[in-house]
Amino acid sequence: MIFTGYNLINEKYLTEFLQANDFWGLVEEEYDCIWTLEDIGGGDGNYLNDLDRESLYALSLNDAVFIPSEYLNNKNRCFKKNGRSREGLRVSSHANSIVTSKFEFFSDSFTRHRLVNGFFDFLGGRKWAPLEEIPFECVEENVVFLGLLCNHFGHALVDLPARLWFFRRFLPELLKLKFKFAFFPTHGLTSETDKLPEWLNSLCVFFDIPLDKVLIIDRPVSFKRAIIPKRVSPYLGGGGDFKLFKDAFNGGEFPRKSSAKIFLSRSGLRSDARSLNEQDQKRLEEFFVRQGFCIIHSQDFDLKTQIHLIRNASHIAGLAGSQLHLALFCSGQKIKMFKIAPEGFNLPIDRMIMRLVGGEYSQFVVKGQGDGHRSEWNIPEQYFSDLESKVLQWLQL
Repeated sequence: MIFTGYNLINEKYLTEFLQANDFWGLVEEEYDCIWTLEDIGGGDGNYLNDLDRESLYALSLNDAVFIPSEYLNNKNRCFKKNGRSREGLRVSSHANSIVTSKFEFFSDSFTRHRLVNGFFDFLGGRKWAPLEEIPFECVEENVVFLGLLCNHFGHALVDLPARLWFFRRFLPELLKLKFKFAFFPTHGLTSETDKLPEWLNSLCVFFDIPLDKVLIIDRPVSFKRAIIPKRVSPYLGGGGDFKLFKDAFNGGEFPRKSSAKIFLSRSGLRSDARSLNEQDQKRLEEFFVRQGFCIIHSQDFDLKTQIHLIRNASHIAGLAGSQLHLALFCSGQKIKMFKIAPEGFNLPIDRMIMRLVGGEYSQFVVKGQGDGHRSEWNIPEQYFSDLESKVLQWLQL
């Protein structure tokens, strides 16, 4: 157990770990260690990461404790009022935690390298304390920790591939050594891998993740050995290497056809708290049809078909939302995106995706509309003519 005020949690910089020289040193060393690979991994100056910013690394921890956010939140329902935190970290109820067997926090202890749960109180002087004792189960498994398994399409696309670079490089060796693959769950997933939604199941299959070897961490556990590859996602608090991240999306053979213009619609979603009102959606889609676009409700197609549509598209248009993140699957040909967003929900992720895949990005923002994730919005009449003009200009570029 971890005891408040008894087992204080110390901070540990990455350069303070024992250095392994190669893959076999990493998986066989009896002490916690780090293997620094080639200097192409990107970096973002994450807390407790004092390696060169371009260094790619993997950690090996013996008997480290993995603590899911849901457990901590149940123990500490007033987390926002409790606990002090470090500059550079943000207190969040979504934060899972990893603590070494010697009661240490390190860079990958924090979700997306920057989120810390309010269950942990920063005491100053590189010391933290949990608010209560934490009982945990010892699991006699060797695992590779692959980050977050998200029951949300958009989050899955920008988080699930974040640590797959190590998995893809060393999968034959890891399977031979009987490693399993561990995730923290998000958005209500349980530990029952046979109950994953079909789209997430298909995404794991596309990424070659063997579902029969997946462990979903739903309670505090320590693993005999855990390999933790560096998170390289350039999204959601990351600045990682895009080539390594994008490699996960390059699998599969899909026939090429002539280029196409597609509008990725949200009008068929069963529930969408931030949807455009029905009348404006219909008017908008009718306008795009007149410009030669095919209206696509991506959730109606299996993943292979969605990928096929994206890889053969020359132009993608749609409302702000997860479906536009499918551009990560685009082929090497230059693709153009037009996003329509309410002012209250216009995140930069799609702009980043298009910049990184070498595509072209345009947007139209409806002022005074939207409220974060939670409210329906509309396109006032005076905006429609400006929107239509901008789309026509975009198509002529």
